[in-house]
Amino acid sequence: MGKARFIRKMNCTHLPNKYLIFENNKKILLEDDVTEVELRPGYHTVYVKERKLCSPLIEFEIMEDETIEFEVGYTISDLRVLFDIWAAIFKRHNYMYIKKRV
Repeated sequence: MGKARFIRKMNCTHLPNKYLIFENNKKILLEDDVTEVELRPGYHTVYVKERKLCSPLIEFEIMEDETIEFEVGYTISDLRVLFDIWAAIFKRHNYMYIKKRV
């Protein structure tokens, strides 16, 4: 089995909300700063969601005994408060991000 490690990045304007990560349409709760899950080798899709806001879908391949790290957070940083309403209406599917760490 391979492992996927999800690391939650927060800054001062973000409350410690619970994120849902969807791996191949299976929910994974990201409640702590780091969550690790075991995955079968092969291709997987993943995105992160908080309430009605979400990230774009990304695809990746994982091999046997491989660990892949992902960073999860908001695309709008400290000015988030000013853009909350606009982003929630018009940028709902790009308000958050999930990216593979190198």
